[in-house]
Amino acid sequence: MGRDVGQGGERMGKQIVTGQESGQAGPAAGFSLLSVYRAFSMGWPRLVLWAMLGAGVLGAYALAAGRTYQASAVVVVHHNVRQAYPQANEREVASILDQETALLEAVSYSDALWSGVREQMAAEGWLRTPEDSQRLIDSARLPHPMDGAWQFVAESEDPALAARLANVWAAAFVDEVNRGVAVAQRQEALALQIQGQTAGVLRERERCSPLGLSLTAVRRLRADLELLSPLAAADLGIRLQLEGEAARSGIACTGALACPVPITAGDQTAFAEALDGALQEATSACQAATQALEAELAITVDAAAENASEGLGISPWIEVSLTQQAAVPDSPEIPLAGHLLAGSATGALVWIVGEWRLSRRGRRDNGAA
Repeated sequence: MGRDVGQGGERMGKQIVTGQESGQAGPAAGFSLLSVYRAFSMGWPRLVLWAMLGAGVLGAYALAAGRTYQASAVVVVHHNVRQAYPQANEREVASILDQETALLEAVSYSDALWSGVREQMAAEGWLRTPEDSQRLIDSARLPHPMDGAWQFVAESEDPALAARLANVWAAAFVDEVNRGVAVAQRQEALALQIQGQTAGVLRERERCSPLGLSLTAVRRLRADLELLSPLAAADLGIRLQLEGEAARSGIACTGALACPVPITAGDQTAFAEALDGALQEATSACQAATQALEAELAITVDAAAENASEGLGISPWIEVSLTQQAAVPDSPEIPLAGHLLAGSATGALVWIVGEWRLSRRGRRDNGAA
């Protein structure tokens, strides 16, 4: 029995050695780097052939497909971030620039802007069906917008349509942005006007406040005079209080308010009545002026709210101009290089997958044998 076990072990060892010498790996060996290297070193001509075949197929497809013409109009965009935010650092400037660029890009694709583009293109006879309108939007693109030149690109099988769409779109963008900038500039002017009017209202209220206090004090003194005896009513202290209220209110002791000498109870009462009337008139005029200023302020605030509802939220410092209109392209845009690269990569991938599957099948057959 020991002899049989020894012979069995010897046979197993020989099988393992024989398998290693023949280069045949067991099922557990898997897909090793060595097998990949051998496959490429032995099959690179087939790899090149498959890559050329894929490139040829996709290249032929690109040439046979419908030819697309491409036209672009150039709009120069200056954000003027440094002028608008002189204290901003480099990171803040970059963040502001990114935000404003994203906002302008949203404006370029907005429904309001494209509604005008479609109307103009339809009026010129370029649109005949609803599908034509959707194709306009699908054929327009704005690659890599930043501070500087923006390319408004339009593609179509009709070269004249491509050029016209690019120009109409770019012009509509410039008009819309300039309208938004005008609204933003007017908003800033209205904000300054509101600030000035608010300060005027506050100043007028401050002017009215002592008038009202003096009027209340004078009427209190008039009531006291009616209760005092003639000798007490002619007291110099009362006259000084009345003149003090007149001075605090900015009313001079002249004319109807002349201070008679000597002072009598009648003079005191007459002076108090005259001062009461003058203060009442000044208070009424001041209140009327305040109400007029408040009404003007309310009108300006309403105008600012209405103006803000029409804005785009863009900076008043932005400048845009259409610097180059799109010309009718002479030749179509054929992305042949991209199709060739994609085709060669696809062909190489097909060969790799095929070789891998053949290798797996061969290993299964050897394992079964």
